[in-house]
Amino acid sequence: MTNLSRIWGFIPLPEPLTLLVLSYTPPTLSVPQQWVVLERASHLTCHIDNFYPSPVSYSWTRDGVEVRPFHQVEGELNPEGYYSAVTNLTIFPSREDQNATFGCKVSHRGNLQQLDFKLNITCKWEKQYAPENFPYFQIQNLTGMVYTHLASIEWWKWISADSAVQKMKQ
Repeated sequence: MTNLSRIWGFIPLPEPLTLLVLSYTPPTLSVPQQWVVLERASHLTCHIDNFYPSPVSYSWTRDGVEVRPFHQVEGELNPEGYYSAVTNLTIFPSREDQNATFGCKVSHRGNLQQLDFKLNITCKWEKQYAPENFPYFQIQNLTGMVYTHLASIEWWKWISADSAVQKMKQ
């Protein structure tokens, strides 16, 4: 063996030999689809799964601008030997958020990943009452006398984002 080590540059290794292989597994990112309600607290969630080793850092962006700076988390070890973490961002969606692009940005061992998504914004149901100048109903009884009766009329109306914004401006 010494002749080969001189010729080929082999160095004899002591027994027993332990070989350590370092492996990095980048995370997979997912954002569950969800609806958010205009002007109501909404929680955006980003799942950071199956990474190794721990830790990872994450941030949130809106139209490419960081709205929450990077924060490091250790994650939880799953039975398969990988780590997972979940991050949330609380927002109060406005009309301007309808076409905004939000992003979950994750850094793991120097590798940067970003998952971008658009919000599905819906509006709230709002109870509406008839205005004071709403026409009266006329009810006729069996004897032919006509009574005018103000009916209290209410209905539920689906408020669109456009009408909600107009209402806020008033």
